[in-house]
Amino acid sequence: QPKFFSRSQEVTLMQKLSSTGYLSYMVGKWHCGVQAAHLPTSRGFNRFFGLLENPLAYDSVCGHKTNKYNVYYMENTAFENSASSALDPFMRRHYADAEDYYSPTELQEEAFRFLNDHVARYGSAGKTAGVPLFLYFATNAIRDSGDDDSHPSRFYANCTHVANPQRRNGCAASATINLAISELTTYMDTLYDDDWLGIVSSDNGGSAWNFNSPGNNYPLRGNKNEIFEGGVRVQSMIWGTYPPLLSSRMIGHTYSAGFVSIFDWHATFAELGGWTTAGGAEDDHINNGVNYLGDILENRTARPELLFVSGSGSAFLLNGTYKLLEAVPYGPESMNRPNLATKLRGHAWPVRGASTELYFASQIEVASSASYPSNEATCRKQNGKYTVDSCGRLLFDIEADPEESTDLSGSDVELLNQLIDRLQRAKASSAGLVMAPDSDIGPDGTSCASAPSWDIPTCVRATDVCQNEDVVGGSCAEEYGFRGQPLCESLPPSPPGPPPLSPPPPPSASPSPPPPSATPSPP
Repeated sequence: QPKFFSRSQEVTLMQKLSSTGYLSYMVGKWHCGVQAAHLPTSRGFNRFFGLLENPLAYDSVCGHKTNKYNVYYMENTAFENSASSALDPFMRRHYADAEDYYSPTELQEEAFRFLNDHVARYGSAGKTAGVPLFLYFATNAIRDSGDDDSHPSRFYANCTHVANPQRRNGCAASATINLAISELTTYMDTLYDDDWLGIVSSDNGGSAWNFNSPGNNYPLRGNKNEIFEGGVRVQSMIWGTYPPLLSSRMIGHTYSAGFVSIFDWHATFAELGGWTTAGGAEDDHINNGVNYLGDILENRTARPELLFVSGSGSAFLLNGTYKLLEAVPYGPESMNRPNLATKLRGHAWPVRGASTELYFASQIEVASSASYPSNEATCRKQNGKYTVDSCGRLLFDIEADPEESTDLSGSDVELLNQLIDRLQRAKASSAGLVMAPDSDIGPDGTSCASAPSWDIPTCVRATDVCQNEDVVGGSCAEEYGFRGQPLCESLPPSPPGPPPLSPPPPPSASPSPPPPSATPSPP
């Protein structure tokens, strides 16, 4: 949850698509800030329905650990409220019957509502008389699903064979995603008569070490929040009616010629939607990804190299088939906290058996072996960051050894030195983004900042978010936490929000934007 969203250094995918005529909708978990300048409708989405932070449970409208109300609807384009605009967005809490509320189902229903509203107002997206759309569907179904058994019984139908209770709950959560993808695909194929492309992906690997987590990354080594493959390598799926996809020889097969990063999906959608870059210094800030879709569809090598540097000082360089890691802790974590004994950093967690207790006991026994790989005795932080001097380096042939089981750093010194040199040069030439406080709320109560010509300024009133808080120093008086959200336990009785308005016809004077294509036209 970044404190600042820098309009001078960041342009969201939705802002790029807006400049080429798209409307962008989001349904699901946001978790990217709750100050006025950080809300979905301030960062390019025209409509939003979902959770501002992690949920307390699937059947609760409260936030995880905060007891703050967590489910909201927002818009900066007139759908529910005829007065909604970028300067005066509309926002309401989503009230639901506590006995019927189940967040994965609510999210799916809202996604269909957004799509239906779009078709009713603008006609079929992408056609000459229509307006194209982008939908970001961010389900909350998997996170923390292991200790939540509130899924309706129908989602357990195909999970009875799973003996472990945490993984059985996770299986039911996965079933909600399968259903959403299936029904969204059917919906697009039957209601939309134009080309569309869908990508399913994830932001990180599973949290295998947590007692209540159903996650598993086997046979890969590592865990969520680690930079071993188990923490950073995830599956993706591409499908749809996009013509180059339909004619690809890769349909039904797995791409195996290289790798892409999650920010390459950003570049892919932006280019398909007609965004073109002007080149020059601004590209260093706003175009870090590359559209490799053509390479993926032909199983050609895409991204040749990837540098990752974490805030903890750990880093890795993927170069060809090799992966160099430096300043990475691995082995049993020495901090004293709950589940301490089960947090084994860099561990290759096998699939859990029926008993989670016995499972973790067996893994602790594995980690107790004298031959178990660990740098825990020496790896330390200096000034808040892990160092190479104390933690060392690891080198793997990631194509032949994706499990990262054979460290080559001591056997191929020449290769190691070449990659160290490349990593240092990559670090030196990559300034990265600076999260600057240039989107603060102004003295007039709005959040507008000067922006270069390629930015789409979107402003919101601070009081729309800080409902009962004083605006102090450019933010709500509550400096930390969730600004202006009421406590769940003190919610006033209130009816649902206003019903949708009868959709007006699209303005005839506006030129129709181009449909997504492999060769984008300029905005």
